[in-house]
Amino acid sequence: MPIPAPSDNPDVWDTVTLGPGDLPPNPREGTATLKVQPKAKLDTKRKGGASKPTTTNAARELAEVTITVRFTEALWHDMEAAIERLQPGSGPHKIGHPKCRLAKINAVSIESYEGPDWDEFQVGTIVWHCKEWAPPPPAEVAAKKPDAVETPSTAVPYENKPWHEVKPGSTVAHKGIGALFATAAAKAVAGANRP
Repeated sequence: MPIPAPSDNPDVWDTVTLGPGDLPPNPREGTATLKVQPKAKLDTKRKGGASKPTTTNAARELAEVTITVRFTEALWHDMEAAIERLQPGSGPHKIGHPKCRLAKINAVSIESYEGPDWDEFQVGTIVWHCKEWAPPPPAEVAAKKPDAVETPSTAVPYENKPWHEVKPGSTVAHKGIGALFATAAAKAVAGANRP
C-alpha cells in the first residue's frame, strides 16, 4: 500500500504507533513528529598509488529515531502511562509511521526521554530518543538459550489503522493508550518481581 501524502491523510503523519498504542492517543488533542536518521558506515579502499578511491564498502548502521509528542492537558493521564511504559532501556517496541516505513525501521529501543515540559498554554511536550532495534544474529541467540528470543512488543502497521476509513474533520475517538500501557507496565513489573 502506498504511503499517503500528508495533505491526503494528516493523521497518519501526525500519529506514531509505538508498542501497544498510539502517540498521541487522540490526534485532535496532540501531534507527534519524528526525526529518522538512517546511517551507513562508508569504508573507501585505494589501490596502491591511486588518487581516488577504487572501491567503497557500505555497512548499514542502526538508525536513530527521535519522537516528539505535543499534547493538550486533556491527554496527560494517557501520556503519564506512556512515560511509565517507555522508560530508557525498554524495548524493543514495534513502531509504525510513514518515515519509519521509508527507512525500513520496524522496531526501536528507548535510549532516553526529555520532559514533560509545559508551555504557557498548558501544552505538554515529551521527546523520546530511540535507536533502531535489530534482532541478534541466530548464533548468539542459540548460544544463550534456544528459547531466549527477544521480540518486539506489538504494534499495528499504520496502513491497518481505522483512521483510513474516517473522514477528515470527523470526531471519532481513537483508542487510548493509557489502559494498554498500564497493563503492559503491570506485566513488566510482575515479570521483574519473579525470583
